[in-house]
Amino acid sequence: MMTAIGAVVFIMSVTGLLFYRLSKGNSSLPERYEQYMPHVSPQVAGTEARTKSRAPAYRGPSSLRADNFTPVEKDFNLRSFQVVNPEGEVHTVNTADSSSFFYGQVWTRILDCYRTGEFLRARARQRYVSRTDGRFSGYQVSINGVEAFLPRSKAEYFYDPEQDATGKCLALQVEMVHPNGPKQGTVIVNAKTPWKYTLNEFKNLFSGKTVEVLALDYVSGYLVFPGHYEQFSGRRIYKNILVRVEAALRMAGTLGIAAEPGCLTGLYWKLQLQGPQGEDWLAAPLEVLI
Repeated sequence: MMTAIGAVVFIMSVTGLLFYRLSKGNSSLPERYEQYMPHVSPQVAGTEARTKSRAPAYRGPSSLRADNFTPVEKDFNLRSFQVVNPEGEVHTVNTADSSSFFYGQVWTRILDCYRTGEFLRARARQRYVSRTDGRFSGYQVSINGVEAFLPRSKAEYFYDPEQDATGKCLALQVEMVHPNGPKQGTVIVNAKTPWKYTLNEFKNLFSGKTVEVLALDYVSGYLVFPGHYEQFSGRRIYKNILVRVEAALRMAGTLGIAAEPGCLTGLYWKLQLQGPQGEDWLAAPLEVLI
C-alpha cells in the first residue's frame, strides 16, 4: 500500500524536539471558528483532485515531525496557489512573496496538501469548548507553528470528549483555507479521511497477518490503532490493534523520531499481528511507513 521508509531519498536525521507549552484544560472557541460547528463544508479550487483519498504527502519521520519538520524538496518550491474563499471567489496567494501572509515553506506544504487532498501531520495543542453552551467543540492544532482548527465533527476517534488528543500528533486533511478577509489564514482540517484510509486493513484479522494502519492514541502502555467501532450507550467502542509503546519507541528511535509517545501517533505503521488480546489484537511493529 505504501512505500517503505528505506526507499525514500529525502529522509534526514533530526535530533531533539521543539518543545512548546500545551494549554491545560479547555479554552473558549475563538469566534472565527464558530461558523464551522457542527459541520464544515469544504470549498476548494480543483475539486476533481479532492474527490479521492490520498496517502500523506511526505514519506519519512523527519519530514513528518509535528512542529519541527525538516523541509523536503517540494517545500522549497515556493509558488502561487489558487484558493476559493467561502463566498466562492478565487484568490491567488503566493508563498514566494515575502510580504504575503502565506510566505514560506510551511504555508507551501499546507496549500499543496489543500490543493491535492494529500494528508499532513500536526499536533493537537488544546481543546476548545463552545462559547454558547460550553460543550466540547474541537481542537486547536499546530502545523509547525501555523494554527488550524479541527472541529469535533471531523475529529473521528477524538469526537468522544472522554478521549483527549492534546499533545498528540494527528494525520489530517486540509479542508479549507481562508485566503483573504478578516479570517485570512484560518485553516480547517479533517481527521476522518486519514483514519478511513486504512480501515480495510482491519478485515479478516488473523495471527501472522501484516497490516498497514494509522496510530492515533497511546493508553496504558500501548500504542492504539483504532479500526471499526460499535455504538454502545452513546459511545463509540473501537476494535483496536495494540502495540507496546516500548517496542514502538525503540523502532522510532532508530529513525530519528523523538522518544516520546506523542510523536508516535499520526503515523502509518506496518505491523504483524501476534494474537487476540480481549476484544483487541496485539501486534509487533515492523516499519514506520509515513
